[in-house]
Amino acid sequence: MSIKAINKSGRSRVLKVDSFETMRKIADRFERWEFVS
Repeated sequence: MSIKAINKSGRSRVLKVDSFETMRKIADRFERWEFVS
């Protein structure tokens, strides 16, 4: 699955995640994120 990560300066990028572990790491690093269908 893919998520769209948005950092503090408003830049967004789509990242492929294969596990919840990876998703947690991303959630820590980015201001906010959302699922991309």
